[in-house]
Amino acid sequence: MTYTLQRNIKMNEKDYPFQPHWYTIPEFSEQTPQQPYHKEYEPSPLHGSRILNLHILARSEYFILSEEHKGQKYLLRITADDYYKVYINGKYIGQGPAPAYPEKYYYNTYDITKELSAGDVPNLIAVHLYYQGLVNRVWNSGEGRMALAAEILEIPYKEILYKEILQTSLLWSYKKSEAYTGDRIGYDTQFLENFDSRLWDKDWKQRQLNQKERCCGGWRELSGQIIRSCLSRQSSFWFIKKGRRL
Repeated sequence: MTYTLQRNIKMNEKDYPFQPHWYTIPEFSEQTPQQPYHKEYEPSPLHGSRILNLHILARSEYFILSEEHKGQKYLLRITADDYYKVYINGKYIGQGPAPAYPEKYYYNTYDITKELSAGDVPNLIAVHLYYQGLVNRVWNSGEGRMALAAEILEIPYKEILYKEILQTSLLWSYKKSEAYTGDRIGYDTQFLENFDSRLWDKDWKQRQLNQKERCCGGWRELSGQIIRSCLSRQSSFWFIKKGRRL
């Protein structure tokens, strides 16, 4: 069972920047992020245990309790390190963020108004997370950071400049997927994707209809260490500066 953290904020862009809580799994909550950069012919500065080719399935529930909320607009803002694919009630919504330096990760915004429904059954937001664990010209993944951050903005259609909106940070449950294996290829830039459908939880992103289905099945709370981040804006793009004040 997951819950949400909510706070009311004014409908002004400067008043509700994306400054989310970052959630990770226990294996990363005890790690100190390392510096992955080095000259090409020098040894890598990374040390300690390495987690590679990790697939995490995460879910969060979002309730719309009244039909009155049909007049609202809902925006999902989401990012992850390294990568995510997001689904709502089983429907694919999008993926990202674009590869970037860890101190400049982007987030994505999706209008999910048409995907949500009101009632006693919660909407299910499902995210397939991927952590590669390699350091190369595409990814600088193996430095010990892996996390997910997301929130939903509930915006009134009428009198939009005068009313308050609701900003909801999502909390998650998660399960590791063992369905993916593969060797490194392409100068250590990627893994082969060997997929064993026998190990895949085919219903993980489907909306569950009762309490027993939501609470069982080996899912754990995605919490670990909460990693806080700051944001800045440059050339009309937002990006995240992890662990630094601007």
